[in-house]
Amino acid sequence: MQSVILVITATPGMAHALRLALSSTSGNKPKVLATGGALFRHCSPKEYHLKWDKWRTEDLPLLPEPRFRPRPGTTEKIRECKTAIARSDRVILAPPPDPAGLMDLQLLLDFVGFDGDVTVWDTTSLRDADLARSIAHPRKDVTHWAQTEQLRVHADWLIGLNGSRAMTLFGRVSTAIPVGRVLSAMLSTFPVNDASVFRQSESEMDTAILQARMLREFNHSPEDTLMLLSRAWESGHITYPFINGPGKITLLRKDPGRFGSLYAAFQGEGSRENSPSDLLADWLESLRDVTPWVQDPSLKLSARHVQLGSARGRMNHFAQLVKNEWVDRSAMKLTPLGQKIHQKLPESLTDMGMTVLWAQALDSLARSEKNAFESQLLAFRSWADKYVVDLVSLLGKG
Repeated sequence: MQSVILVITATPGMAHALRLALSSTSGNKPKVLATGGALFRHCSPKEYHLKWDKWRTEDLPLLPEPRFRPRPGTTEKIRECKTAIARSDRVILAPPPDPAGLMDLQLLLDFVGFDGDVTVWDTTSLRDADLARSIAHPRKDVTHWAQTEQLRVHADWLIGLNGSRAMTLFGRVSTAIPVGRVLSAMLSTFPVNDASVFRQSESEMDTAILQARMLREFNHSPEDTLMLLSRAWESGHITYPFINGPGKITLLRKDPGRFGSLYAAFQGEGSRENSPSDLLADWLESLRDVTPWVQDPSLKLSARHVQLGSARGRMNHFAQLVKNEWVDRSAMKLTPLGQKIHQKLPESLTDMGMTVLWAQALDSLARSEKNAFESQLLAFRSWADKYVVDLVSLLGKG
């Protein structure tokens, strides 16, 4: 009797690419199951304690343990996954090749109580030949990457939770003031000017450059370009476009048909040097390198190629800043209200030096040896908790 092999991936497009690659392999054909997207989220304050639903200064700082739960509307999909996992002799994960993708599938395995061995297929390229190599050479022992991402998500959640409540409560204002490690630092990137735009060669093509070029040349919104890049990756035309940190996108198929505008952007159409000025496009490119906003000279060199947030997250934060009327979308500068908020925030939130230290700590944690991982995990957690305590104290002093 043949063993049952289950491959769990994220999107239907990824599942389709995997099935095509597996169709040409010999032997036992695995079942491929797509989750349809992220299944889990961080718990809300009231899901820890009902009293935390109310904003009270006496409860600050809030420092609970990391805890995640299913997103609304995912019950049926999780049940389907649980049944498939229970019927399988072997489980393989094929997540998007970033920490968030792996974390969500690992949370799924933890939630359904699976504790067997797991291997991971690299999906950086979904081209048939590249997937065949990934299938032949799977990765093992990547649990620490998922744990690192859980800790990052939790630490960011703690900063946003405590910072927002402290800023609002100590400021005695009736409307909540959102605070976040990336959101608050983003205020420092305005106004957009030549000094903040970092130029890099085309050999270092990434999502921000392509978003900017598509906006300048074809008037494609940054959000639309993200969706186009996702489709191009799933169809094997480019490598994974949403890597957080240093990394370039490689054009795998020079096909000007289906993805003609994207292909043109790869060839240089819409580049800053050859196109009319567009402040939003310039701003997108500037966030690829936080060096201009790092005050500490000793950190400036390390800041090279450290990005502010993720390509997807940046647009969400930008939309929030515009909605809150903190940023003037047409002028790409802070409004008087945005300037006021920026001035009230502590330097640890607005100086990009924190972003550099954060990136360094997480990178060190993800790359740590297995026997040192737990101690480094605890050290990062302690550092993040102390930062939150200090942040609340600073905001309390006004």
